[in-house]
Amino acid sequence: MSDELENSNLTLDGMNESGKGASSAQRDGSSDYSPETRADLDAAGENSIVAKKRIKREELRRKVKRVAVIVLVVSLIVTLLAYILLLFDRSNDVRITASSPDDDSHISLSFDDTYWATYLDAEGPSEFWNVSYSPVYEQEKIDDKGYVRALLTGDDIPIGVDNGKNFIRFTCMLRNDSDTDVTVDYEMALDYDNNSGLKDAVRVMWGESIKAPDGDISDQLERTNVRVYAALSDDPRLACTKLNEGRSAEDGYLEYVAYPVGSDAPDFDWQNDFFKKLDSPYGMTTEDALANGFLEPTEPFGEDFVFKNTTTLARGGIMYCYVCIWLEGSDFDCVDSALGGYVKLGVNFFAHS
Repeated sequence: MSDELENSNLTLDGMNESGKGASSAQRDGSSDYSPETRADLDAAGENSIVAKKRIKREELRRKVKRVAVIVLVVSLIVTLLAYILLLFDRSNDVRITASSPDDDSHISLSFDDTYWATYLDAEGPSEFWNVSYSPVYEQEKIDDKGYVRALLTGDDIPIGVDNGKNFIRFTCMLRNDSDTDVTVDYEMALDYDNNSGLKDAVRVMWGESIKAPDGDISDQLERTNVRVYAALSDDPRLACTKLNEGRSAEDGYLEYVAYPVGSDAPDFDWQNDFFKKLDSPYGMTTEDALANGFLEPTEPFGEDFVFKNTTTLARGGIMYCYVCIWLEGSDFDCVDSALGGYVKLGVNFFAHS
């Protein structure tokens, strides 16, 4: 009996050991699959790993693409917003500033003698189109130099923004709020589009008059100036004018404020016709025409500034500044090809003791 139990146990143990062996064989697949099948399974596993890597790379590529699209959309939105802001930016406005680098000098600006500030904005017209200083063209009237000079030496000088339909015009006040006299450096800054000839057709009339608290009219008259500025021209038709004797194209030719009818014709006699017989076409004598600025030479301005000047202002003194900016329709450079360009101007005052 015991022998049978032992045999039985041995048999069971053998069965257990053989069962363990079978289970191990099934786990590693060595007994169920042929070598060819195992090779196929290994290849399939490798292909699965490669496929997973490809999927990951594709997911990464899509994420990068998605981020790039988002960045592009944001950039387009920013560009659109900037463009919209530019549409609301009135490029015809003129910014006027007053500043001082030291604590002892104080100056301020005003359009109405009530509100005084360190900067003003002269809002320009909605349109900026060519007019002419010459009355013969029957365009919007531009104040002549004689009128502006009389305006700035009167007892009651009109101030504020007084634009025409197609040009900028304003008069502002600059006051010395310091306890002492100050020196004032002032300039008209210039910014323009290099790809158009619009700058070459611009005229800037600048008038100034200084009133001291205890000054008399003779002192005011002495310190009143009116000038018209224009860019130098490269037009060869100006080479033979009296104004440009001795100048070359490299120097640039000085402009006149305006030009007579027919002056752009090839047979126009600049040397003889320019100043003669003004009575008939312009209704004034040569002397009157020149006195009022018509056919009068302009002051040239440079690349970045229309002008730079310096003056002194007594304590409590006031400087009246007249500005008129227009496109001179009789200028040779006032042509349709200049449309789309821009010219921006700003007036800056700097006071120091």
